Amino acid sequence: MNRLNIKYQEAVKQNKEKRKKIGQTIFMISLLLFFVAYIIDMVISVEATFIIMLVFVGISVVSLLIMLLLPIYINEKPLFNVLVNEIVNDINLNEQRNIDYQAYPKEKELFDRSGLYTKQSSKLNRFQMMVSTDYHTNVNLFYTEIFTQTDKTRVVYLKGLYIKFDTMNENLFQIRKKGKEKHKGIKLEKEVLEDKTKLFTDGNPIDPTYLSLYDKLNDRYKQVDISGIDRQLHIGIHDFFKFKREKQITEEVYNHYYKMIKEAIDLVDEISDNISY
Repeated sequence: MNRLNIKYQEAVKQNKEKRKKIGQTIFMISLLLFFVAYIIDMVISVEATFIIMLVFVGISVVSLLIMLLLPIYINEKPLFNVLVNEIVNDINLNEQRNIDYQAYPKEKELFDRSGLYTKQSSKLNRFQMMVSTDYHTNVNLFYTEIFTQTDKTRVVYLKGLYIKFDTMNENLFQIRKKGKEKHKGIKLEKEVLEDKTKLFTDGNPIDPTYLSLYDKLNDRYKQVDISGIDRQLHIGIHDFFKFKREKQITEEVYNHYYKMIKEAIDLVDEISDNISY
């Protein structure tokens, strides 16, 4: 545990130094531009240069505050780059698995294909795991945040698990309670059940296996969205994880996250069993 904590603290330190250098660079550039604007203002005194000076002063002050506050700020990246990576390695060893882990993967197309969430949304993937089960190979499991951001509002469509299975399903469908399907150029039929569950289909009935899976997951988690398309099953599970920035890695912290990651992997195994046909 001490070895892991040392590695984690080193990653935290490197992350802080990197952001500190960026802050220092911004501070020095803004300070330089301020003096340039000041000299120009001395030569040709116009209102525009005075406003530019104020802008650069503001940037310099913000940069300085960032550098002063940096020592007390813990970035989340070491958590996923170091701790979760080590936990997956330990699970592979303890459970004799071969799970491939990647922190902050740049994946977008996979989410857009499902039509569960708008294609115009941003995707912040904290990590991805490739999990093989007794019935499915290369199951994609993401911890992701899918959202749209404007100057005043941030709309979050999913912050939690996103899982993709390859299946034999040929039909296009969605099962969800909130929102609507986001397929472009495709007209789906809509049915609302008594419990407010929305079914979107291409005219073909949804396999009872997927309906049963939705009911089981919906009873357990806050919100679940399921999409079937192109021989794939996409599942979004909201608010699955509760991560926070950790100052150091103790045995208690390690066990806490080990349990969470193991729960996600066990869920993949369970779903794989339920849809194995």
